[in-house]
Amino acid sequence: MSLNFLTTGKLDSVHFYLNEDRVCDGNIGVYYDQILCYQDSNAFLTAMIATESDTDKCILSDEKSIWKAVHCFVGKPSDGVNVGSAKIWLRIFYKNESSRVELPLESFEGSNVNIIAEHDTISWFAYDENPIRPYFDDYESPAASNRVGCHDGYCIATLPMADKDVCYDK
Repeated sequence: MSLNFLTTGKLDSVHFYLNEDRVCDGNIGVYYDQILCYQDSNAFLTAMIATESDTDKCILSDEKSIWKAVHCFVGKPSDGVNVGSAKIWLRIFYKNESSRVELPLESFEGSNVNIIAEHDTISWFAYDENPIRPYFDDYESPAASNRVGCHDGYCIATLPMADKDVCYDK
């Protein structure tokens, strides 16, 4: 399962949980955060590893926002966790505050799950093709994604995983 948290707002970090166990922290799962922005006048966002100094390379305008993306990939057999029946939730941190967001379904196994700040959904769902280059399958077509609903100020959308190498039969 690929979990992606996206916002143009302020964010310090995001922690991902399956049931009460934190994942993508240490040996279980893969975690990274990125800044997604326009680095030239082309029509695609470009992903880069997130550091504050990287934003100097970004073009910022009313039409071109800087996105913060936090990614957690979990569910490989080597992870030793069953994502098929797990309750999925995350804790979002900014400054001295944190909020808990629970995803509404029991399982998103085999899916790319994009969790978008509700105030960013109009911009995000306006992309009819993958907005992130180079070719991150996690964001394949925001406009065509299955919109699951909005909860606690965040909206959830799913896409099937395009890379069959990460999907496993039971």
